[in-house]
Amino acid sequence: MVSKIFKMANKLSAKSICAGMEATSNLGWHLAHYLQDKLCNHSPGNINAKVYVLNARKVTRFKKGYDPLPKNDRIDAWVIADHLRFGRLPR
Repeated sequence: MVSKIFKMANKLSAKSICAGMEATSNLGWHLAHYLQDKLCNHSPGNINAKVYVLNARKVTRFKKGYDPLPKNDRIDAWVIADHLRFGRLPR
């Protein structure tokens, strides 16, 4: 997954990467730390990478701002990406 992220960033000549995920109790903790290490500490070139763990309730409220969307992983990932794009991020 990390190599795909860097490959796409390189293809798009991106200067920054924002990775986002919902907080999922203890299940997401390991993934968040892995991504923090691999994306932020080992990024090639001048890519500025940040990992955000978002409150699931805030993401659900953000999703309500759209017309009714189905509940599936692809839509949820899109909503999280759009939440990151809006820039109202945790510190």
